[in-house]
Amino acid sequence: MRASRITISCEPQISAEINARGLPEFVRGVFPAAQVELRQDWAFADGDRAKALICGAEGARRAGDAWGGGLGAVDDGPDGGFPAMYDGFALCDAASETIGAWPGPTHPDPATLHVVFTGMLSCTFEEGDQRYHARTLVGANPFLVSLQGIVEGPARPRGYYTERLAGLYAAAMIGGRARDAGDAQAKDAKKYDYVTRGDCRMPDVARGYLLQTIAYFETGEAFCQDDSCRMYNAHWQSEVIRTQVSSPRLCARHRGMVDKMKV
Repeated sequence: MRASRITISCEPQISAEINARGLPEFVRGVFPAAQVELRQDWAFADGDRAKALICGAEGARRAGDAWGGGLGAVDDGPDGGFPAMYDGFALCDAASETIGAWPGPTHPDPATLHVVFTGMLSCTFEEGDQRYHARTLVGANPFLVSLQGIVEGPARPRGYYTERLAGLYAAAMIGGRARDAGDAQAKDAKKYDYVTRGDCRMPDVARGYLLQTIAYFETGEAFCQDDSCRMYNAHWQSEVIRTQVSSPRLCARHRGMVDKMKV
């Protein structure tokens, strides 16, 4: 492997949610030669969060089309509140500064891959449509993996949006609060299958995206064109669930690539 070390960092409050303790063993199972370090004490400074903040609850409601997934996916945060949006590249810059200040000769080493798991919703601005999109992965080294991005980025089943829009229309007709009308049913993840915060499938999904960060760092290749491969860039929640949970496999080309990376 090109990476001499892989350092996985995560915020303490999401450690159990992704089963962080199992991530080093997973990586070594795929890449036996990898040196893996786990840090479960990651925290962005308040100043970094403030600089990266795009908009909070009220601002996000006003910018209703500023969501990834192409169909305006919006979900509540894990505490029941509307998730704030953060500029992913600003968070990566802050992470890079933090990592550069760590003691020891290996941490600033460019051959060390740093992957940071965060519960914050990372977004990047697209010049084409002039709006922010929710992102699951941002950066290169360090790589930022956003759990809220996993929830908000890939689009949910079409029925979810149809029912939600119907609820919004009904609320408008009777002068009610838009987010109340039909909201409980539209957000029922059991009815419209999609990954949520605290989902028992989140550890498997996190492992898949960790694998993608390692593959990109090693090869410079972004994602896979085969929609049955674990390296595929899922645009729909159904694709996330299929490639990372129900049928997590690698295509023949990526199996060969991983085999070469083992030595």
